[in-house]
Order: sequence, then structure tokens, then C-alpha cells
Amino acid sequence: MVSGPQDSIRVRLLLQPRITFRNGSSQALRQRGGLFAQVQLQRKKSTNVCLRMWRIQILLVERIWHGWISLIGTWLLAWPCFWSVCLAARIGSLPDPLIICSFGVSAIFLRGAACTVERTRNRPLASGALTSFQAVSFFALQLLLGTAFLPQLNNISRILGAIWIPLISAYPLMKRWTYWPQAFLGVMWSYGALFGWEAVHGGLDLSVVLPLYASGMSWTLVYDTIYAHQDKEDDQKIGVKSTALKFGDKTKIWLAGFSATCISSLTLAGANADLGVVASACHLAWQVYTVDTDNPADCSSKFASNKWFGAIVCGGIIAGKLMTRRS
Repeated sequence: MVSGPQDSIRVRLLLQPRITFRNGSSQALRQRGGLFAQVQLQRKKSTNVCLRMWRIQILLVERIWHGWISLIGTWLLAWPCFWSVCLAARIGSLPDPLIICSFGVSAIFLRGAACTVERTRNRPLASGALTSFQAVSFFALQLLLGTAFLPQLNNISRILGAIWIPLISAYPLMKRWTYWPQAFLGVMWSYGALFGWEAVHGGLDLSVVLPLYASGMSWTLVYDTIYAHQDKEDDQKIGVKSTALKFGDKTKIWLAGFSATCISSLTLAGANADLGVVASACHLAWQVYTVDTDNPADCSSKFASNKWFGAIVCGGIIAGKLMTRRS
């Protein structure tokens, strides 16, 4: 038996269940005992990974409070929600802060359900630290928490959520099936344009939310195509598809078209809800004109700058609401 806490035990492979002590003595274990020890170690490892993932979520909340918008994925998911809530606010009034905060917290968990913080090779499922069952369970738990924070769940919200959940579940497969996974991401990631208005009014004004939704989808195609150019060489080697590979040297032409669609749709939504979009148009034009699609660092920088595009649009909506009252 081990004589004290300083003695260490090394559990060997399953086929050689043996413990070795630091003093050089050894003792054979029964096969069943060795298997039990390894199962316990595996459970402990998986539990530690789950705890680490929850610490990451807590860290996300902390960073949101500190405000430095390094959480780009969360912000990109949250902005269409915020736009819609601000558009739904009454003329001369600020948006409801409780609804804004509810969507913000929801975005943290839903973003965590859709993807992980680290790059692919370090993700717990890809690295083997989590089993498929554990990963699906953690995904479902984050999805449950994310939807629990949605500010209003009436019948329309439930229908929207029932449609959205399969989309977020199917997204990881799109990169194997089509060169347009970014378009699928736009459909999924811009869903907040519908949720926000519905949370304020209990219904949907299609003359506002549909153009806003189209704007969000076009915007997603812009920033995620830029993002995909960072990994295009590796993606091509392993068979992962993207709009970056689809567009190739014509990427800027496509980005210009998506940007024009984004701004036109914002203008249409704003024409029905008092919104100005000049500054946001300038920001998109700057991205498309200056991005170097062969420079991963520049692509990363331009991608991250979209947090400011979302803020510009949101600020323009709020200013438009307040200035309309003054006029």
C-alpha cells in the first residue's frame, strides 16, 4: 500500500495494469482494478474540461462587462438583436435596457453553443478531451441557457426558436456540403433581427424586420468571407469549403455587392423607422477597399472591425429616434 501522500502512482495502459512506486517497488493490479482506475481518470479529465469550458463562459461575461469587444463572435450575434430592439423603440425614446441586456446575455451562451473560443485543433471535441455525447450535452445546455434569457417567449418567439435551433445544429456540416456556408451563417446569425422587434411589440412588422434581416445576412457574408480568407490554404487542403475559395480573386467584387445590398436593406428598414446609414456605408466601403485577402493578419483585423460597424448602425438608429422627436 502507499505509505504517504508523497508517494506517486502511475497508471499504465489498459493491457498492462500495474502501479509503480517512487521507491522502486511494484505490485500487479487485477485487470478489473486497472480498468476502473483508467475510467476514473478519464471521467476526471472530462469533468475538468467541462469545468474549464464553464470558466470560459464566465470569463466571457466578465469581459463583456469590461467592454473591450474582443468577443467578436458574441457581438456579431448580438448586434442584429440590438438593431431590431432599437428600431422598435418609440420615437424620442431610448431602447428598453432590460431587453438589451437580456439579448446580450443570451448571445453569450448561444454563441458558445454555435462555436468554441479556441481554434479547431484545440477545441475539446476535436482534441478528444470530450466525447461526442459530452459535447452534445454541453451544446444543449448552453442552448437551453441562451434561450432562457430571451426576454419574451410567446407563440411567435417559440416558432422562431423552433426554426432557429435546427439551423445552429446544422451549420457545422455546411462547410462540407457547400461553398456557401457563410450564406447559411447569415441566415442563422441574423435571426436577432426578428427576435428583437417581436420582443418589444409582440409581433413582427415585416416592412422593417425583413429588410433588416436581409441587411444582416449580407453583412455576415462580408465579414465571414473576409474571415475565411485567413484559412483558405488549409481549408483547400482538407476539403473544407467557403466563399473565400468560391470567389478567389474576385472576392472584392462580391464583397462590394454584398455591402451594397447590406446598406440598401438598412436604408429600406430605416426609411420605415427613421434611420441614417451614411457612416455605416463608409465603414463597409473602407473594409472592402483596404482588405488584403492574402494577408491573414489584415483579414483578422478587418473582421474584428465589424464590431464597430454594428455599433455605428446601432448608434445611428438611436440618434435617429431621438432627433426625430426634436425636429
